[in-house]
Amino acid sequence: MTTVGKLSPKDYDILMEICGKHGFEEGATEIDSVIIKQPYEPAQILSPDLKARIDRDWQTKLESARKGGTKPPHNGQLVEYRSHEVRVEEGVGRVLELRVGFTDYMTQTGVRVYSDGPQIWSLGQGSIAFFQGEDGERSFLFGTRSKHVAQLLGSKESIPSGYVDTETVEHYGSEALDRNLRREFTEETLGLPEERIVAMRPLGFTLIGTYINPKTEERRPLNDTQVHYALEFRATPNEIEEGRKRGKKLSGEHSEIMIVQESRLADFFTENGDQINRRTKASMKNFLTRYANAPLI
Repeated sequence: MTTVGKLSPKDYDILMEICGKHGFEEGATEIDSVIIKQPYEPAQILSPDLKARIDRDWQTKLESARKGGTKPPHNGQLVEYRSHEVRVEEGVGRVLELRVGFTDYMTQTGVRVYSDGPQIWSLGQGSIAFFQGEDGERSFLFGTRSKHVAQLLGSKESIPSGYVDTETVEHYGSEALDRNLRREFTEETLGLPEERIVAMRPLGFTLIGTYINPKTEERRPLNDTQVHYALEFRATPNEIEEGRKRGKKLSGEHSEIMIVQESRLADFFTENGDQINRRTKASMKNFLTRYANAPLI
């Protein structure tokens, strides 16, 4: 059996009040398994004019970065979410089936800016990760997003998280989400090996249509989706600190890692307020619904 939570009823109510207002569309909750349907969906066909406009815009950004001596934008490959359904299978439970295709960052952002037609939605993962401390209390892992990233800069979020890798999906199929999150775990925990993971469980699925800047209240489309997971691993705070001392570098997405004990979790969310991004609030809400005081296995 994995670690049993000891969240007080008062702290549970506080966290659910904060995290239940994440503002995203709940695509699925309390899921037990995730399947990526094959064959994959064909790429969306763009009109020649739209494609040319996106290409010109991207070349302008590259040229601007070259002239300014700054880091050029990276046209990373993305898994495109197309649709989903939830069904109940005997012996398995609630199964989330995802239908996906493949795209890239340049195309997704270009369509968002220049097209009033169907948008391209990327597929991502989020997690609530924790380990059991020496006193038996769960300790949760969070990171502060670097000020150099394109989205949600400076906000606090649960880690590991990230977009799903296209090569991993092509190679592993429905196992891709498991493999992708294990890789993100190693990258974002200062090199802890994936063998430290004790258990991983899917939680839910949200559609992230709009990002709202907590300081300016500016609204802009995101067109992201996120499959939420619970992840328990073996570690101690000293190990993570030793990783820093040995020169292990954080991934470029985060400037610091924070360890928050379960007894401080409600205070952490209350004190940091709008600094905690809404993706993390959605993940935590899904986590609390199933595992507030229950083991993952």
